[in-house]
Amino acid sequence: MKKVDYRDWKRRKQEIFLKLIDAENRFEGRVPGRRPRDPEKEKVLLDLDKARRTRYIETGKMEILGSRRIKWRIDFKKG
Repeated sequence: MKKVDYRDWKRRKQEIFLKLIDAENRFEGRVPGRRPRDPEKEKVLLDLDKARRTRYIETGKMEILGSRRIKWRIDFKKG
């Protein structure tokens, strides 16, 4: 079995973490996906999502069990 020096492992992990943080801090500019959505587009997407959820509940693919619990059936065939 391979022996691992915990202090050495912890030191290397810290070095890798610091390198990742340094690389992230050097980035300048807008991060992709951070631009706010158009309010009209946001409303349309929200309406589509509500319609899809309603359709799934009506067909029995999704069942609401509680405020934060759902039952999701995956045995439906596409088509």
